Amino acid sequence: MKITIMTIVVGVLLSSSCKEKIWDSNLQIEKVTNPVNETGEITNSLPWQSFKSIQDFEQTINKLHTLHEDELQSWEKSQKGFTSWYSNTYLQNDSAAEIPDIQFATILSKDGRIQIADTIYQFVPGIKDGIAYAIPNKYQSNLMKGETDYRNWKGVATYSITLTMLPFPKWQDPEKVKEPELGISICDFPNSFLIPWWGQKGDQIFHSDNGSELPKDNGRRVRIDYHRWRVGFLFYSSAGVRVKAWKDTRFGGWMPTINMDNVQLESCIEGKVIIPGLFPQNFHESVSMYATNTNKLEKTMTWAAAPMHVEILPEHFNIKFKVTYKSQPISRFVRE
Repeated sequence: MKITIMTIVVGVLLSSSCKEKIWDSNLQIEKVTNPVNETGEITNSLPWQSFKSIQDFEQTINKLHTLHEDELQSWEKSQKGFTSWYSNTYLQNDSAAEIPDIQFATILSKDGRIQIADTIYQFVPGIKDGIAYAIPNKYQSNLMKGETDYRNWKGVATYSITLTMLPFPKWQDPEKVKEPELGISICDFPNSFLIPWWGQKGDQIFHSDNGSELPKDNGRRVRIDYHRWRVGFLFYSSAGVRVKAWKDTRFGGWMPTINMDNVQLESCIEGKVIIPGLFPQNFHESVSMYATNTNKLEKTMTWAAAPMHVEILPEHFNIKFKVTYKSQPISRFVRE
């Protein structure tokens, strides 16, 4: 199911989390080349994805949201000469540079670039506040040469975004976190609205529900992370949930190299999609998932794309999960 926000003319679409899995083996993105540069020579395909319009981008990201993680990897392999942010961070266990929305991480290049119409967007990680540069297409050759002094290029606009994830915060209000209660629906929201936040919000769990430390794996400590996330990238915004297991390895530090016995994850979110100049569009999404022998369970709950600044603004966002790891239960229920 897909919800259209306002009109097709503005090209703003909101996706639902309740989609059937569709794997289109012929799904391809036409990699737009710059056929003639200033010297009149023909160039090769770009090392980033390029779309003729925001509608083309929206159509492709919508298809990617129907794919499982292994299918996303297959899609990327079909894009000749392209390496995604996903492959360059997730598969290298670089959690500090993760974009939690794996579909957007798959369509973004390893250098943080994507092109829509005549604008190349450059996302820069590794700083307190994420930065995005909107670079005119005339600087394409400069980027291909490896030049990075974007601020000094005429016509380049700079924006603050949420590429760099916030660290896991500790809960300030312990009443919001509780073990699952029987009879309470995942969409049973509290009376008050949540205070908007960007990035990720959750915790790191080192003990089971009975208070004992999680069983070690080959003598190494183990933890379970969970978070809700909300991110924005100028023309794209999304929110979702994730539960993931980590092991403190001897030489590599904390790495996602272990599996949970099983995990059940539920979440419910409602709020508004905000686009400057347009009326807010309400959304309400819920999901229930279950998996066994897995390292993580995650879901992009809702997302929106627009040719101008767009925000997913949650008003309520609940998450409930129960993990079994080496027969030990770990559970949480957050209502906000």
